[in-house]
Parts: sequence; structure tokens; C-alpha cells
Amino acid sequence: MVRLSEFFVNLEHDAEFLSNEANNAELLDILEKILQDLNSKDKTDIEVQGFSYKARVVHQKPDPRTIGDHEVPVLMADVEEKPFDWDLTTQQVRAVSWST
Repeated sequence: MVRLSEFFVNLEHDAEFLSNEANNAELLDILEKILQDLNSKDKTDIEVQGFSYKARVVHQKPDPRTIGDHEVPVLMADVEEKPFDWDLTTQQVRAVSWST
């Protein structure tokens, strides 16, 4: 909504679109098109007197589910006895588990 208001403020400053009463019908059509496009297509693209405005609806994804203790990988071997070039995650798990 902030970008839409900035679009109309800039349109007014540059073309005096809002203050000209002859544009009232066009303004209503523009606002209706924006509303219907965002509701039906999740995006809109308009052009008014050489100025363009594009927007789309961004849906927020839900938080991931809680991971249970039984779903976390556990090192089953003695990692000190087996020299190996461990991946970054395993190195960080080893660093935490050996420091406590």
C-alpha cells in the first residue's frame, strides 16, 4: 500500500492527475482494476499517463513444524578413532558436543 500511495503522489506531482476532476472516472477504474487484479491474479500492472505501477501479493509461508528429538541425527561412532574430512554440519556438532 505504501508503494501505491507513492505512485499516486508522484502521479499528482508530475501530471496533476488527482487534482484534475476530469480524471475522477479514470481514477475509480484504476483503483477497481488494481483491487480486482490483486484479488484474482495476485498481481497487477497498470499504466497511467506514462507512469507504470506493478505489484503482486506475496503469501507468507507457515512456520515449519517442530522437530522431535527422535528425528535428529546422532553420531553413533567414536569420531575421534576415525579420521575423516567431516562435512561442515558434523564439524559444528562435534565442536559443540566436545566443548560441553
